[in-house]
Amino acid sequence: MKHVFNFLTLAILCPIFLVAQNIEKEIKSRQFADAWDKLQEATLDRQVDFALKYFAQTRNHQLFVFKNMQPNESLMEARVQQDYPAGDFVAFPIDTLLKEQIRKEPKNGVWHQKLGDYYYDVYVRYGSNWLANRQEVMRLYNVYYAKADELGQPSVNGYYARGKYLAFTGEIDSAKQLFLEAIALDPLHAPSAYNLCYLYRDEFIYGEEDSALLDSSIAFGRIAVKEYPDAYRRDKSDVVYQLAKSYELNQQCDSAIKYYLLSDALVPEQIKVMYPLLDCFLKENRIKGAKLIASKLLGLDVKNNRIFNDLVGFFGENNQFPSMEEWLIEERAEDIHDKERTGYLNFYISNVQGFQEEYEKALSTLAKAEEDFNICYDPNHVIFRVISKTRDNLKAKISE
Repeated sequence: MKHVFNFLTLAILCPIFLVAQNIEKEIKSRQFADAWDKLQEATLDRQVDFALKYFAQTRNHQLFVFKNMQPNESLMEARVQQDYPAGDFVAFPIDTLLKEQIRKEPKNGVWHQKLGDYYYDVYVRYGSNWLANRQEVMRLYNVYYAKADELGQPSVNGYYARGKYLAFTGEIDSAKQLFLEAIALDPLHAPSAYNLCYLYRDEFIYGEEDSALLDSSIAFGRIAVKEYPDAYRRDKSDVVYQLAKSYELNQQCDSAIKYYLLSDALVPEQIKVMYPLLDCFLKENRIKGAKLIASKLLGLDVKNNRIFNDLVGFFGENNQFPSMEEWLIEERAEDIHDKERTGYLNFYISNVQGFQEEYEKALSTLAKAEEDFNICYDPNHVIFRVISKTRDNLKAKISE
């Protein structure tokens, strides 16, 4: 009788195994439409996982297109195609189906977890443009992930998503604990490590100035930088930037410079990165690096008075006005034929000379700026009123 039972068990399981094997074969060959057809014999949780990962297009995560991919076609390319015919969409209202399963099996944590996954995916992909508002979607994924955890079905993404929600609602200590729970399940979970990096740093800034907090921030930041995918350059640039900020706050400027440079390499010319990088170069008396970053900043818009004033702040706070003057003179020599540019540079040089109390020299340079502007601007341009006022101030200083 035992052998008969084993035979019957195998007879039941073999077709299920073969179906699963065929599905995996279709997924591996990226024939997602064919895989979806075969998944109609699979369990709902398997269907949900597949739909959220392999759709080509979706309407409100209620209707989905699954596509057999061409050899050189990426899923990302398929998702930006806008002209899928209505007949390609299949109805798969995941939230409705999962809620029905929860009504049937309220103590099954899998269904709660999958519904949390669904609402979190909606949050990421749709933001405020879904059937419910963004804050409600966040609340929903938090509710279902929390219930899944209560029923013994925790997940890394569940802890991470709930941490984001509680950080959003201002429950920072609880958020931090959830990110730590995610790390306990997956020590290399980059998004949780990233959040812990800046939460520990914020605790240092706004709470107790305990160096152990910065040590924790740096440790989690290093995990995030190492594990975050290079393909997402903008996101990774911000991850690296957060680590650099923690090193700078910990007065480790050499390490901060290393990571600010990496952040700038991933996404060049972000002011939020270049400003602290310049400051670190100046603090370390690495003038060549400081000049390079200052040139990039000035190159964004030589006429932007705010950028110049910010540069004055960085060089001045680090007692580097002589280096700033030297750098501006080098910049002026780069292109003497662009009179608008040389005019602004001479005006800036004059200002820096004035900050060093070299008033006669500043007046002479200011006259050069006026000569340059006379070539490229009409006499009623506002810059001439600024020059006149600056000249009066310099003469007043000389007369003191």
